Amino acid sequence: MIDKILYLSGSALPSTMANSVHAMKMCQALAKHAGMVELLARTHSRAMDLSELYCRYGVTETFTLELIKIPRIRGASFLTIPAIWRFLRKRHTRHTLVFARDHIGAFSAIKLGYPVIFESHGLPTSQYVRWIENKLFGHPSLKKLVVISEALKSLYRDNFDVLPETIEVHHDAADIPEDGESDPPTMNSGRPLRVGYIGHLYKGRGIEIILAAAAQLHDYEFHIYGGLRSDIESWARQGPPNAIFHGHIDPVKTTAARADSDILVMPYQEDLAVAGRDVNTSTWMSPMKLFEYMSARRPIISSDLPVLREVLNDQNAILAPPQDTAAWVHALRRLSDPLLRGRLADQAYSDFVRKYTWDKRAESILGNLEFLAD
Repeated sequence: MIDKILYLSGSALPSTMANSVHAMKMCQALAKHAGMVELLARTHSRAMDLSELYCRYGVTETFTLELIKIPRIRGASFLTIPAIWRFLRKRHTRHTLVFARDHIGAFSAIKLGYPVIFESHGLPTSQYVRWIENKLFGHPSLKKLVVISEALKSLYRDNFDVLPETIEVHHDAADIPEDGESDPPTMNSGRPLRVGYIGHLYKGRGIEIILAAAAQLHDYEFHIYGGLRSDIESWARQGPPNAIFHGHIDPVKTTAARADSDILVMPYQEDLAVAGRDVNTSTWMSPMKLFEYMSARRPIISSDLPVLREVLNDQNAILAPPQDTAAWVHALRRLSDPLLRGRLADQAYSDFVRKYTWDKRAESILGNLEFLAD
């Protein structure tokens, strides 16, 4: 039996990065299935009101949170090793599981004799990380490797000689909206259709596709949430008047932004960057945005990338070639039909509730941990 989970995250809290949302949401979900959960994460802040932090991410205080203060310098993760070691040494019990999205934390945990689940959202990008993962994968204390797509599972099998016996695919997830938050939008007479995008604005996110479509669809409004100030200023200068940039909003406020949209778009490109890393994730990603869009019960237009077809299909979304502006404009015009919008939205929401909630993800990952029974 599991009586405690120590969740080790490489995320900084708070931050604008999706991995920080993932850590907070997963800990909330794990706490429903495994008793006590403690999250160890990093912070750049000198002082942090933890209650405010839970509120910012829209999670309940059902798990505890400890933060390691680190500077904003390259290689700062190495400075966390003593703090991670102390944290793990103090909390060891017979039925404690470590769930790690941090390779340094996972390596420390197996050295201290913990059973470990390691979750990866991408192949290692340095020889150092690859060395650590090789050590993890060959160690009997690593009970499971969790990856976010079938494509990433295949890549691990192609790139590593030694892997744990159990490799499981668990796509990302989202919360089930509160009552009324996923109701169909009310169509007021004369109001333009609202196209929503929530996320970062850097390379590969397809913002140029959104702005090009906006320039042709003057009777639509395009509402863009997220992005660094420098990115917003750059894109806003290129956009037409019906492209409205709202800037970054806290995770807890994104539900309202999606609910205020009639159509949600996800124009990922084939060359997709991740902030702070020179790596293209378009072949293996499982973007949290996708499942949040599905949870909103809004029709989705997405780039037609093979990895996204692990979740999306022609019944729950419109799939368009990533760089084909004409195809995106055509898809948006098709969604002027309220019956088509409703049909796609309902199917996406049904698929989401059946397979892609945080609770279902946590329950599925923990569902076969018999190794803690002895």
